[in-house]
Amino acid sequence: MVANIIDIVRSGKRAPMLGFDKPLEHGLSLKSRDDIVSKYYLRLKVADKPGVLAQITQLFGKYDISIETMLQRPVDSESANLLFSTHEALERNVQEVLSNVESLEFVVAAPVMIRIV
Repeated sequence: MVANIIDIVRSGKRAPMLGFDKPLEHGLSLKSRDDIVSKYYLRLKVADKPGVLAQITQLFGKYDISIETMLQRPVDSESANLLFSTHEALERNVQEVLSNVESLEFVVAAPVMIRIV
């Protein structure tokens, strides 16, 4: 964590931690959500049935989001958590995907998104 703070101060990262913009001489300012580029962790609780993963990954492709890793964990006999980490992507695209995914009939709970630094 200390290394991340030092990196922010030194302006050394392409995607500043938590979307903070530079320079520091005027204080930190948060970038617009539309301009943040980061990797993301996403968790989707969905009905465990055929075709669900295909529909979700098709949305990722539509919004130019590349999946780095994916894991499916059963929650119970009828649902599963889909866990994704992405390559760098625009946050506005990730938000669009989450908005679209949340409206699908097989999504059981609100999606969770965390930026990965």
